[in-house]
Amino acid sequence: MENIIFDFSNQAYDAGINQRILVTDADLDNKAKELALQRRIRVIDTKQIESLQKVLAPKYPFNTMTKQDVIIESKEQLAKSLIQYGYRVDENAR
Repeated sequence: MENIIFDFSNQAYDAGINQRILVTDADLDNKAKELALQRRIRVIDTKQIESLQKVLAPKYPFNTMTKQDVIIESKEQLAKSLIQYGYRVDENAR
């Protein structure tokens, strides 16, 4: 796991990404946690994801839509679909 953290950190640095989050379903040992802390990587594990889902589920019903529900025939329908999935849509943004 240390190699994954190290590679992730280097790739994020090369891409100019300063805020890094690693989502994992594996339990990290203390050495990996320390390396992530040194590399300024926020690690989110499955327990945190489950608690986040409980908090967000009532506010953002992501799981209520399926691929069959999405029909995009116009720009307006695309924007509406993205908003339903929790994205923010800025028209004519640059």
